[in-house]
Amino acid sequence: MAGIEIDRVSKAYDKVRVLRDVSVSIPDGTFVALVGPSGCGKTTLLRSICGLEEISDGEIYIGGRQVTDLPPKDRDIAMVFQSYALYPHFDVQDNMSFSMKLAKAPLTAIAAKVKHAGAILGLLPLLDRLPRQLSGGQRQRVAMGRAIVRSPKVFLFDEPLSNLDAKLRVQMRKEIKQLHQRLRVTSVFVTHDQIEAMTLADQVIVMNAGVVEQIGAPLELYDRPVSPFVAGFIGSPAMNILDATVSAGDGPPQAVLATGDRLPLPEGIEVADGTAIHYGVRPEHFGTGPADGGLRAEVEVVEPTGFETFLYCAAAGGEICVRSTDRLAFAPGDPVGLRPDLAHVHLFDAGTSRRLN
Repeated sequence: MAGIEIDRVSKAYDKVRVLRDVSVSIPDGTFVALVGPSGCGKTTLLRSICGLEEISDGEIYIGGRQVTDLPPKDRDIAMVFQSYALYPHFDVQDNMSFSMKLAKAPLTAIAAKVKHAGAILGLLPLLDRLPRQLSGGQRQRVAMGRAIVRSPKVFLFDEPLSNLDAKLRVQMRKEIKQLHQRLRVTSVFVTHDQIEAMTLADQVIVMNAGVVEQIGAPLELYDRPVSPFVAGFIGSPAMNILDATVSAGDGPPQAVLATGDRLPLPEGIEVADGTAIHYGVRPEHFGTGPADGGLRAEVEVVEPTGFETFLYCAAAGGEICVRSTDRLAFAPGDPVGLRPDLAHVHLFDAGTSRRLN
């Protein structure tokens, strides 16, 4: 096993900069998720780690060894792609062992490795089947088994669950997490799905326009996002973010919205009068009550899911989502007052987009 060090890595295609001085340290045995919207650079960074992309500047180390100029085969990594990329005329056993056969490994070692990987992934009853005889989840397990038999220092996953249906995605998430708990091999997982990132990873790296926006444990990113971008990207439904101006006149300071509505600020926050801010509240941290108290809103859509109820409300010139474990008795068109839980309000400077509290 080995850690990964990415030191000031940049990548440009002609004048288009895809990665901008990215520096990341991934400790040995850590499961890291690279997450962000399409075009943020996460897949380019993964392909740079494995050597499929030649970087424009910077250095990459795996296990303390500089691999910046090494070809993929010499980096001691294994990659699982979005496409299963299985040989259709090979059975499961031959697909998993093909790389070892190319390396002329002893047949006894190949058989032992395939049996070990097959046992981990529940593939032993399927070793003589062809890919066309397997389900999508089984094919993805074969692709992972092919990576495991190589005993690499690093696993790289490039959106491996994108082609699966919703039920299989949940199942494969659990299996990938269990796999990492058994093997404890350094793993980098690229996804645009923040739920996958939150549920799988020890550390999440949020990327935006070629730069690292924030690195942290999943709940750290959820509870203390450093910017409106991270706040809006991590969490489903996304955080409600309202544009406001601080009014620090008589009485406690307040956030004044463009509509004239006022929201309280958390205690202990010192922000100059007139400062433009983003006022963030997650859906579960809005309480509901009579329309004459709190932020005035009108219910537009009610979504009961059983355990939770979602309200989508027109308020402050936009839409606000409220999430509650109570079975709220609202109907479209009803007025409602929304009250933020001040212990969970997130404030960001509108000029710098940096967190204030």
